[in-house]
Amino acid sequence: MLGGTLTLNFSGSVAKGQKLVLISAAGGISGAFSAIVSNGATVVGGQDGAGFFVTVQ
Repeated sequence: MLGGTLTLNFSGSVAKGQKLVLISAAGGISGAFSAIVSNGATVVGGQDGAGFFVTVQ
């Protein structure tokens, strides 16, 4: 179950539109992060039936 604040620290370069899968779970995931704090890139979080990802803005 997802929850709390997710903090990401980017040290390399990422491209706008790049999708980064952070959690992949064959059985699915539930819940949501209350906040995403990102240093080094602006991201938007998302999830589908099997994982959680962020997309660089």
